[in-house]
Amino acid sequence: GGGFPMHYDNPGPPNKRGVTAILYLGLGDGSSWQKEDGGTLELRPFCRQSISIAPLCGRLVIFRSDLILHAVSRWCCTKCARFAISFWFDYCPQHEKQIDTVLTRTHLSNFQNWDQAISFFQQSPLQRIISRVIYQEDYHSSLSDCAFDSETLMSMNSAHQATVNSLISKLKPLLEKLRARNFEVIPSFPLEIY
Repeated sequence: GGGFPMHYDNPGPPNKRGVTAILYLGLGDGSSWQKEDGGTLELRPFCRQSISIAPLCGRLVIFRSDLILHAVSRWCCTKCARFAISFWFDYCPQHEKQIDTVLTRTHLSNFQNWDQAISFFQQSPLQRIISRVIYQEDYHSSLSDCAFDSETLMSMNSAHQATVNSLISKLKPLLEKLRARNFEVIPSFPLEIY
C-alpha cells in the first residue's frame, strides 16, 4: 500500500535537482498493470490540466524537478509490488545561480495582467511557494490517499494548513485570482505518452 503525497522533487535550496526521471519496471509477479491497481503518477503543471500517467513496464517519465508538482496515488494491488527507479539530475552550477528562490514585490509589480502572472509562475520555480494554496484541496486529498495513520495525517494536514494560512495572509489577492484562474482549466502542454 501507500503512495506519495503532492510534492516537488526540488522543494528549493539547498536541493539542486533539475530533472526527475522515473523508469517503471513492472509488477513483481510479472503481470500487467490494471487501473484498479493504483500507483499512477499524477502531474499537476501549474494552472494547467492535471495529467495521470499509468506505471506501465518500460515507461520512462521525465520532468522538471522544480516545476512539476506531482503525487503517486495509493498502490491498491494486494497480490504483488510495483517496481520503479527514480533518477534525479542536478542543475549545472551556472543555471543554479540564475534561479529565483524568493518571491519579491519586484516579481509581483512586473505583471501587467493575470495571464502574465500565470505565465511567469508556470516557468518559474517560485510556483513552489504558492502551490500549496493554489492546490490546497489536492494537497489534502493526496495526504489522505497515502497510507498514514490518523495521528500522522492530522499532523501533516495541520502543518499544511498553517503554511496555507500564512501565505494567504501575505498574498491573498494574488492567490485568490490564481486559484480562480486555475479552476478555469487551461489545457496542458503537449505530452507524448508511450
